[in-house]
Amino acid sequence: MDYFINRANKFLNSVGGVLAVLLGAYIFLDVLGRNFFNFPMIGAYELAQNGVVLLVFLSLPTAIEDDSILRIGGFYEQTSPFKRRIIYAFGLLIGIVFFVGIAYANFDFTIHAFKMHEVDGQATIRLPMGPVRAVLQVLWFWAAWVLIYQFWKLIFKLNSILDN
Repeated sequence: MDYFINRANKFLNSVGGVLAVLLGAYIFLDVLGRNFFNFPMIGAYELAQNGVVLLVFLSLPTAIEDDSILRIGGFYEQTSPFKRRIIYAFGLLIGIVFFVGIAYANFDFTIHAFKMHEVDGQATIRLPMGPVRAVLQVLWFWAAWVLIYQFWKLIFKLNSILDN
């Protein structure tokens, strides 16, 4: 299971990296076009608005797996390994509830976006929101699954991160 989750997270992180480069290039061209040629790129605002959200959630599972999530170091490092496990388990449970809750709460909106052909944007570009919301649904459930797996490893003491 570690291998599958690790490979999937690396793939998502790579997709996020490509998206970051493409989004950065597009925004750079938009700024150049606006300032020097009075010719902005079409839909730069809409693409940046939705692209940044996707970028965050594409890289989040890797951060969860690598345990590079922000925590209060002074308090956490002064506790015993058993208390660290309890704190870590509590944080994982909060994360699981958070991502499952977000995915559940937005499921109807995702279905609605497909049924009603919801779009984001005014006149320049009309970005269909159904696929964007569907990708976010998958990423939220994936983040929850990674947290559930981390919790399972913690419970059965397979997580060596906390023993350092």
